[in-house]
Amino acid sequence: MIALLLTLFACETETACTEMAAASLTLTLRSAGGTALVDPVVTYAVDGVDRGECTSFEAGSYTCGYEEQGHFVVTASATGFDTGTVEATT
Repeated sequence: MIALLLTLFACETETACTEMAAASLTLTLRSAGGTALVDPVVTYAVDGVDRGECTSFEAGSYTCGYEEQGHFVVTASATGFDTGTVEATT
């Protein structure tokens, strides 16, 4: 089982969005035992349009898009685990 934890971000003003690249959605990806997975594939779509892979800057932490809004569908897969999918609207 893959556990996906989401953190949603949205800009409150247009000015805030133009001054920095705000992550649209971040998630933590861990096994049921709490350990980071080895080489998972984490992809996302917004409003039904595939956007590609999420970016990882540290083990188990992923950013999916920057300054995008809409209905996100994130899918994570890793060898030896069932594929996990979560949905969120920002």
